[in-house]
Amino acid sequence: MKKLKKWCSKQLDIYRGVDFPIDRIIGKSFVPASRLPHRQLLERFEAFGRDGFDWKETAYFNRIAGGTGLPNGGFETLPEGLDFSPSWWLMPWAWYPGKERAHDYKTQERRALQKTAAFLDLYESIKNDGYKMRVGGAIRGYILEHPDHGFIFSQIDGHHRLAILDFLSEMKQSANLEVRVFPIKVIRRSEVLRQPECLRGLGCNIFSERDALKLFDHPFHQLGFETGKSI
Repeated sequence: MKKLKKWCSKQLDIYRGVDFPIDRIIGKSFVPASRLPHRQLLERFEAFGRDGFDWKETAYFNRIAGGTGLPNGGFETLPEGLDFSPSWWLMPWAWYPGKERAHDYKTQERRALQKTAAFLDLYESIKNDGYKMRVGGAIRGYILEHPDHGFIFSQIDGHHRLAILDFLSEMKQSANLEVRVFPIKVIRRSEVLRQPECLRGLGCNIFSERDALKLFDHPFHQLGFETGKSI
């Protein structure tokens, strides 16, 4: 019954979702798909084959295994001059506390091997058979609206699929690729400081009001929009 409900939820998200250009989608670590550690793994896979390189030497593997964890709560990049260093996924528009990682490296290593193999399986499946949206469902996240730069999508899942689609579109030199997303909410810059998640973060001293606006603007900057003057 639980699997059936999950499948129905995915299909409903697809029906209620919208098609969004992948060059306007930002990941949870504040970088686009082309700059995720997934990219290095896919490049090596294409160059050397599944068994032609050491998975443990890739940033993707080490990130999962805990060998080279990101500073700053798991973000690839953050705006300069923040009053507080943010926690993982504690954003002014979303509240997703990160989970504690196991400290046993051997356990994490086995998990990293399994996830790397699964990711490469997914890549081969999408490359050979095409992307089947009804299998994975719509990518969930938040639409962020900037007064000067329009809309972008801040995703909270589907990073593996998006990294693969972005990589394949570059290989095939495909332009204007879109993917189905399900927006949980639209967040406008003018309304950020009134969001319940933002008020909660401000009350817990996780970020300041100035930080909240910088964090909102940062994804736009990472996607190539100049937002510094608007802060």
